[in-house]
Amino acid sequence: MSGGRAILSRVTEGEERTIALGADLGRLLRAGDVVALHGELGAGKTRFVRGLARGMGADPDAVSSPTFVVMQEYAAPGANLIHIDAYRLQGGDELDAIGWDRIADGRSVLAIEWAERIESELPARGTGQAGARFDVVLEHQGDELRRLTIEGPAERLLELPGTRPAEGITRACPSCSKTVGEDCPTFPFCSPRCRDADLGKWFTESYRISREIKEADLDEGS
Repeated sequence: MSGGRAILSRVTEGEERTIALGADLGRLLRAGDVVALHGELGAGKTRFVRGLARGMGADPDAVSSPTFVVMQEYAAPGANLIHIDAYRLQGGDELDAIGWDRIADGRSVLAIEWAERIESELPARGTGQAGARFDVVLEHQGDELRRLTIEGPAERLLELPGTRPAEGITRACPSCSKTVGEDCPTFPFCSPRCRDADLGKWFTESYRISREIKEADLDEGS
């Protein structure tokens, strides 16, 4: 399976199971790898990064949402874990302000929430120049249930039970539900219009919540 890709889809129940799956992936990561995280607010992205930290040997309790600071870095044996929240970024041009050249130098593992916001700056799916790219999609399944789908290079991901070879990965566009192939330049969105519309929903308050979002919500539920 060298050079191929694989996919793992698993339903987790509760925060600890999400963290545990993150830890499983974290043990496979190497310097230069990128973990691109996709999922709506509250899907469990930050929890999953806590798992990555645990699997890499970093302190999972130190991991918090970087929504307001954009980036956090955690020391780990072999390679540090750099945790980025791209939600407030409008595109790759804003990455210079956080020292992207240093961050993406291949010496650390990058975990990026809302990765689709800076897709143009990320390595292609599969194996990039500095390391491998893993895409993680987190979806609500009701109550404490989450469906996590991990896609990455088969030579490593097949070490996790339940992983299967992947061909022609597709996903429903988050804006219009149209089926989108991974070769689409705006994947997982079917078009720039849908990508911009999804971002616009947050600014126009089309996404409704029952109470004001507080910093603690972003820490625990991103």
